[in-house]
Amino acid sequence: MEALWLKSQGEPHNKIAQLTGVSINVVTQYLREYEAGGIEKLKEINFYRPESKLIEYKQTIEDSFREQPPATIKEAMSAIEELTRLKRSEKQVT
Repeated sequence: MEALWLKSQGEPHNKIAQLTGVSINVVTQYLREYEAGGIEKLKEINFYRPESKLIEYKQTIEDSFREQPPATIKEAMSAIEELTRLKRSEKQVT
């Protein structure tokens, strides 16, 4: 909210960034969002959430693992690759 007050006082974006401790890009984005939709727009949480390519195979993987649970992570890795043709690391499978 400080940025909005500072903007209302005629402060330039670079000064607002300096005084609030955020980058000028964040200040600019914040003020644009406010202009586009007011306080309600600023309350929205918008960040990139990548979706796994495995999501389309979720049911297939779950069914397979219920039928024959892998005993190790390496077995799970192998089963996932066999079912989906998508290779995943040990860390990703864990």
